[in-house]
This record gives sequence, C-alpha cells and structure tokens, in this order.
Amino acid sequence: MKGKYIMKIKRVLILVVISASCSVGWPTMVLGQQEKELSQSVPQLQQKIEELEETIKAQQQTIQQAKKAYECVKKQLDEQIQENERLKILCEKAGIITTELKKTTFEAGDIVYRGEKRTQKWFDRMYEKCHDKIAFVDCKYVDIGEGILNLRGIWTGSPTSEKCRMGVAPYPSKVLSVLGNGEVLIHYEHENILHIRGVEHNFVDDEPWPEDTPLIRTGTFNYTAANGQHKTVWRFTVYKPLTKEQFADAITSGFKLISYKKMGEKIVERPIR
Repeated sequence: MKGKYIMKIKRVLILVVISASCSVGWPTMVLGQQEKELSQSVPQLQQKIEELEETIKAQQQTIQQAKKAYECVKKQLDEQIQENERLKILCEKAGIITTELKKTTFEAGDIVYRGEKRTQKWFDRMYEKCHDKIAFVDCKYVDIGEGILNLRGIWTGSPTSEKCRMGVAPYPSKVLSVLGNGEVLIHYEHENILHIRGVEHNFVDDEPWPEDTPLIRTGTFNYTAANGQHKTVWRFTVYKPLTKEQFADAITSGFKLISYKKMGEKIVERPIR
C-alpha cells in the first residue's frame, strides 16, 4: 500500500511539472508567432510608405506646375487687356469707330473685401480712389501709392526697400536701342543705361525719352553691348493704372487698400476697412 501511494504521488508531481512547463512555454510560443508575422509585414509596410511618398511628391509637383501655368495665363490676359485698350485709343485718335465692348459691372455680393461683401457703389468709389495707386508687375499686385504722390527720380543704386521702386527716368534721357515687343534701352548722363518694357510709343534710336513717364523697377536685365561686353542693368516697367477687372481681382485675392494723403512734405497712410 505504501509503495502504491508513493507511486501515485510521483505521477501527480510529474503531471504538475509538465503542466507548469506548458504554461510557461505557451506565451513564449504566441509572442514568437507575433514577431514572425510582424517581421513578414514590415517589407510590405515599407513598400506602401514608399509608394505613398512618391504619390505625394508627384501631386505636389502637379500643384506647383498648375500654379505656374495659372500665373502665366493670367499675365498674358492682363497684357492682352492692356494691349486692347491701347489699340482702342489709337483707333479713336485716328477717327476709327470700333465696336464698343460691354462695360464691366459687378453685381452686389460679387466683390468680397476683408471678408465682407461689397456693393457696386462701394466698388466704383474704391476704384476711382485707389486704382491708380496699385500696379500689376511680375504677376503680382504691388502698392505704389506713396510713389505716385511723391514721384521723383528713380533710385538706381542698390535696392533698400519697396518704396524706392517708383520714379521717373533721369532727365535728359534718350533711347539707345529699340529691342522690339515694347522694350527699349535708354541712356542718360555718363552712359548709364536702363532697360524699360511695357512701352507703347514707337520710338526710334536717339529719340528723347519722355521725362514724366512713371516707371516701376522690377529687377535686372542682361544684354550684350555693341563692343561684345556682357552688361547687367536695372529693368523697369512703364506704369499703367489697373483696369476694373484687375482691381476686382486684386481686392478679392486679399490685397489691402491704403488711402494716401499728402500733407506738406509728409504722406499720411490710412488702411481702408
């Protein structure tokens, strides 16, 4: 009996040990399986991430290209509008009757300025007051109100601020060369040279440059002189007041209007709300 009892105890102990061993090993087996599955999915995740990054990059490039195309078309449209106005004026001076284009109007609510819908009356009043204080150059609208009220000789040294961009050419100046497409080179004392675009008059070489022509500095221009030297000079654009279409586009795109008033030698600025 005693021998049978001892054998029974041994069997129980063996079962307990086996059970304990299995209990310890099971979580280890499950964890190992998870790690195996994760290791198998990592390459797939990496591939998916790389694919998404390539897609994002391609879409960003598409957006940038679309923005550039929009700015280019918009610039061409503005130039065509200005050219159309110039041709109409020439026809009128020559006594030629042209078909009158429908006057541009804006319904109340079409114009939103500073988050508020504006009336046709407000738009017409602001256009009359501010359209000649804004210029469209290099595909963007710039405030030139202070420069218009305080028109001086152009600053041809190193640029220091936006406010020194507006002015008139030094007097006397003459046309050095007609480049075509509304572009000329003019020169003044000591053979200083400026490049000017947006010219409507048909100039000839050595013709005097109109001293009261407002100009806006827009950058630099590179050319090769007659002696073969490569030169870089300041580039200017002839200033033209905005059309109603341009003015509407400016204020609806977020351009902030400023009222300028000259009081003696001081110019007072007041934002228009």
